[in-house]
Amino acid sequence: MRYRRNGVPDKRAPKTCSYCGEPVGRKGAKGYCGKHYARFARHGDPSISLIDRENAGAPCTECGEPAVARGLCSKCWQRWNKHGDPSIVLPGGREGSRKYTLNHAYFEDITTPEQAYWLGFLTADGGVIKNAKTYALRLELAEVDAEQVQMFADAMGSNKPLWNRRGCVGVSLDSWRLVESLGYLGIGPRKSATVEPWNGPEHLMPHYWRGLFDGDGCICRSCGRWQMSIVGSEACVHEFATWARGITGSRAKAIRIKHAAACWQWVLGSSRMAVPLARELYANAPVALKRKQLLAGEILGG
Repeated sequence: MRYRRNGVPDKRAPKTCSYCGEPVGRKGAKGYCGKHYARFARHGDPSISLIDRENAGAPCTECGEPAVARGLCSKCWQRWNKHGDPSIVLPGGREGSRKYTLNHAYFEDITTPEQAYWLGFLTADGGVIKNAKTYALRLELAEVDAEQVQMFADAMGSNKPLWNRRGCVGVSLDSWRLVESLGYLGIGPRKSATVEPWNGPEHLMPHYWRGLFDGDGCICRSCGRWQMSIVGSEACVHEFATWARGITGSRAKAIRIKHAAACWQWVLGSSRMAVPLARELYANAPVALKRKQLLAGEILGG
């Protein structure tokens, strides 16, 4: 029983992963950390990555589509995982007849301003569902921002209709490969208080920060002065504040919100300092939330 539970017959479970030396994820993880136990549970071998990045883009050995695991595409891998044979179609043929289009590889390599922007926006407002039955990426905004949701769906290559309910508009994209790619970038379920910012190329970071600001930022006019502020996880707010201070010369620091222990805020309360920040974020932006881009235009025009 000890061997089945911990991978060793000793009385005490090992405290470090037998494969990489990292702390063991949980009791009953057979002596592996969370990452290598997931690989072991899925493939029977902790050395096999959930997404084979070394052979990314290689054709599936079964159907020729891009492979993601064990030399199989996501569709054939699901068949293999359920039946042990990638040629067997799941009951009802669900994955064999995808009704809508989707670019499953969109976040596997962030090289364009648009990809960096949507990564930032999803860091703030995206929702990831990952469990035994569902792998989905969801975006839901108020009706006033319906155009933003449609822009996101278009960027993802999806022709799936948006839903509209209780004053909100959203879209849900079902893709194991998409969810796993975002997981490698730090975006997973229940991320709001713990998510950390992306560390990308310098020329793409303004686009990433604009996406994050469009999701969690605010532009308003108070007492005749323009204010720009952002809320979110401690790591994201601190990194955005550091980047913004380098542009504006502000000395404002990020602070913890009193009644939300896991939520932090940074406020820039100077119209003069708001001008360079608005220019860096929104001037000639290839993609942005329209209402905030209009407010930034008022800052730059005033």
